[in-house]
Amino acid sequence: MSRLDKSNSSNGSGLYVPLPDDNIGSKLLRSMGWSGGGLGLKSQGIEEPITVNQELVKRAGLGMCGEGSTILFRKQANELIKQYCSEDSEHDLIFSTDFSKEERKIMHLIAHKYNLKTTSIGKNEARHLVVSKKVFIWDVAKKLLASGGSNERYDLI
Repeated sequence: MSRLDKSNSSNGSGLYVPLPDDNIGSKLLRSMGWSGGGLGLKSQGIEEPITVNQELVKRAGLGMCGEGSTILFRKQANELIKQYCSEDSEHDLIFSTDFSKEERKIMHLIAHKYNLKTTSIGKNEARHLVVSKKVFIWDVAKKLLASGGSNERYDLI
């Protein structure tokens, strides 16, 4: 158990517990003339210390959104990709560059589950995901012959 585990479990709920008045920081401030209240020339500063909302997630670190947001994202991505599969569109599904590497990875896995083709295009912050349906050459040729030899994506030569 780490030191963070112990501090979160001290009151049973992991909530913020105020420090007692005999702590080292309080003693130091009082020795410099602080009588309580806000800091600053006109006592305009904050009176309560800034608290950290710590949630210990195995191998995640501070600022990690947690498992709930990943589950929600996975569910929403699954619904979107499932809807794309059920449509009779030949267009690609192009995702924004706003998604993180982990989110793109989740979408890749979901798309592969539905037998879709995925490609990540670009580098670093400009990287985005393109999901498309797998097409067979004979199906494309039949559609092109039926539509007069070309469509918005292919030309028959």
